[in-house]
Amino acid sequence: LLALGSNSLAAQHSTPNQDSSALVASYNNKIAASGDLYYGIEHVGYPQRMNGFAYFESNEWQKGSVTYNNVLYQDVLLKYDLFTDELVVLHPNNFFAVTLVSEKVQSFTIGRQPFIYVPASNKPGIKQPGFYHLLVSGKLSILAKRTKSVEEKTMVGEVERTVVQKDQFFVVKDGIANAVSNEASVMSLLGAHERKV
Repeated sequence: LLALGSNSLAAQHSTPNQDSSALVASYNNKIAASGDLYYGIEHVGYPQRMNGFAYFESNEWQKGSVTYNNVLYQDVLLKYDLFTDELVVLHPNNFFAVTLVSEKVQSFTIGRQPFIYVPASNKPGIKQPGFYHLLVSGKLSILAKRTKSVEEKTMVGEVERTVVQKDQFFVVKDGIANAVSNEASVMSLLGAHERKV
């Protein structure tokens, strides 16, 4: 009777174990299919005690694509951290986020906004390696370097923290990036085409 009872118990528990094994296998297959996209340092985010947020355009996860180690991944949930100039992806388990190695990211899009990674000394005129917002692509390209920082102000015994965004623009002509700050500085790069533009 004991032997029969133990076989019966084993039979009852075999289905849940098989189901969980199938779930684990499916999850592992999903991770394997993603290559090394989800291997990196965990991103823990920032405290809510500040006015504003650290990320590009939204504090929420945004769907996009990323070319990582020369492999294109589509429909990935992303955040672009403008404090650290790093791209963050949401792990498929939805429990934690991973900071990607910037040098392995060739490009990414958030929504329809394209970004490219510019390595050190790759474009004359750009001193800071990192991600650049590709606003216009062509014979004359326009890039924006977007950054955020926190300004602190003491208010009656407490510190008020406000997120401030700064944008720097570059016009890339003949492979050379030129920092521009107003219309006149853009026009000066156009030479004979200035009046036409």
